[in-house]
Amino acid sequence: HPTLKSDLAALQRAQLIQESGRVPELSMQYFFKSPLIRETVYDSLLTAQRITYHLKAAEYLENMISPDALREYDGMLAYHYRGAGNHRKELFYTFLAAENEHKIYANAEALQDYTRALELLDLLENEIQLKGQNRSIQTQRFEALNGRRQIYFRLGQLEASRADTQALLPLARQMADDPVWLIDALLAQTQVSRDNRQGLTPGLQMAEEALALAQDLGDRRREMQSLNAIADIRFTLNDPGWRELAERALSLAREFGDLRREVYLLLAISGKYGMDDLPRGREYLQEALARSETLNDKATKLPLLQAIGQ
Repeated sequence: HPTLKSDLAALQRAQLIQESGRVPELSMQYFFKSPLIRETVYDSLLTAQRITYHLKAAEYLENMISPDALREYDGMLAYHYRGAGNHRKELFYTFLAAENEHKIYANAEALQDYTRALELLDLLENEIQLKGQNRSIQTQRFEALNGRRQIYFRLGQLEASRADTQALLPLARQMADDPVWLIDALLAQTQVSRDNRQGLTPGLQMAEEALALAQDLGDRRREMQSLNAIADIRFTLNDPGWRELAERALSLAREFGDLRREVYLLLAISGKYGMDDLPRGREYLQEALARSETLNDKATKLPLLQAIGQ
């Protein structure tokens, strides 16, 4: 736009802004040389002006950026929709940003966005009266809590992780007509239960309940996850039955071609044999290493290398 270009050039001559590089699909990016100037300019805008400008910026991004590249701007879109006061749109993009940050181990950013998503869900829940929309709030709350508990765990904030994990179960029971949520909540509890000896028996019961539900649904992936959870707990309880359960889980992973899960299970089985049966453990470890060669996943290869070193 000619006027915009002229204004940007004038601001550069006045040494108020500076180019910071070209952004894909958006041309040149600028920033204020002084944060104080930026804050002063922003604070000088009337509330109505801020809302209008944020909304225009968000809509421009949505309309101008290709769908394939749009996910790179989830955080920016969430920021502008927050400024525009559009809670629903902000929630949508905040959630997408959190999930992407979770995948790439941007833990601090993911934690902030999952927390903001939960705040937005609280706001929206107070506005929504229709039952159908309440289910949407419940499922998104479950996903946000489930994501945040994993981030807390990565960051070593175990009490916070445990609190989010425990909050999943009553939420899942509110959605009892869809057992998938209950299976995921039960399996999450089993991870917490392994932290202490007293929690192993209740954890085993929840894992077995998850397995029964998964089998009733014919959900093979969750059946695999449940078998693995039971195997882990039985191993901790010194029950040799863990071997059969672990092998069943491994067979399921191979059945539907989940290579990452197969490598994880091979590594887990190898670790369980440990010093008691080094040759057998080494067999599983070598197979895990061979299978991991086609995986471009450092998060999977790191524990493999650690196991080999041991």
